[in-house]
Amino acid sequence: MLADQENRYRAAALRPPGAAPAPAFAELCTGCGDCTEICPSGLLYLGPDMLARLRTAKGCGECGLCADVCSHGAIELTPGMRVGLRKILADERRSATSF
Repeated sequence: MLADQENRYRAAALRPPGAAPAPAFAELCTGCGDCTEICPSGLLYLGPDMLARLRTAKGCGECGLCADVCSHGAIELTPGMRVGLRKILADERRSATSF
């Protein structure tokens, strides 16, 4: 019975943008929490299965920070995330040189 509930949760849970397909994601995500800690929108969390999950599909700016810190390959940069990450890095460089 508990296995059925877990399977239903996994099927309904949203994976982060750029996440590997479901079976591979479950193997690659170690539940380290790096992506959840760096998410500026606070949309990522570790589910009861200790996998990174997205609270809602709305609101993610695809900044790419989660993929940037994922050292296990569970979350990869998408083309949209590459644009977002370049913008963040450019903003950081401008901030660092303005002092």
